[in-house]
Amino acid sequence: MKKVVIALVGVFILALCITVAKRMSSEAMAVVVGMVCGVAASIPTSLLMLLLVRRDDAGDQSSAPSMPQVPNIMIVNPPVANPGLYYPNASSMAYLPPAGSSGARQFEILGEPEDISGQRRYF
Repeated sequence: MKKVVIALVGVFILALCITVAKRMSSEAMAVVVGMVCGVAASIPTSLLMLLLVRRDDAGDQSSAPSMPQVPNIMIVNPPVANPGLYYPNASSMAYLPPAGSSGARQFEILGEPEDISGQRRYF
């Protein structure tokens, strides 16, 4: 039953193509033939490119050793001493008050080895 349905659909499509082809002008037929030939010519080229790309991918995975990952850099800012100073109300928008001084800032380089005394270096 399935083969009969497929055969009938094929005959219908063939009859439709013949009917449309008889009514087409020669210029339109030339365009259709050019498109069909272009698609047919691109299939072997596409298969060849696919074969070459897959061959290159397989060779790269086994021969190249993986590079070590670069360590992540994390910068953590200390909390502000008084965050209310940075958000004045609408009536006092003339200037911002100076930020509270919390002393000298120390920067620690993560991942650096400790020096001889066992202390980490701060910058």
